Amino acid sequence: MRSKLQLASRFDQATLRQQVRGAVALLVTALVPNVAFAAATSVDDVLDVLFSIVEAIIPLLVSCAVIVFFWGLVKFIAHADDSKAVEEGKQLIIWGLVGLFVIVALWSIVGYIQQSLGLDFTGLNDTTAPSLPTTIP
Repeated sequence: MRSKLQLASRFDQATLRQQVRGAVALLVTALVPNVAFAAATSVDDVLDVLFSIVEAIIPLLVSCAVIVFFWGLVKFIAHADDSKAVEEGKQLIIWGLVGLFVIVALWSIVGYIQQSLGLDFTGLNDTTAPSLPTTIP
């Protein structure tokens, strides 16, 4: 019985490693054009590219941390009779909260650096919606 559990555990670890490698490859593929076509000519341009990368990654990281937190919450509540599952749920909740804290802290530090250096960053959130016509034909 133990050999089957160990085999299942190794399979889960191998699957998780493959998924992490795939996510990293996707992230690198998505960010390489930003760096390659940036044509940085000054320090401000390099910082703008770095800040745009961080701005693009932040929502993804927040989503992952929230998913981990809620998965831990579900595991904690759904398996209240199993002490091992309750402990795993607690750990997921804690790591989800730690992840959220680190992400928000990183976001705040990047914003502070931008503001203190006076960088004029135009990120993804600066787009405006098209306006509707005000005259009725």
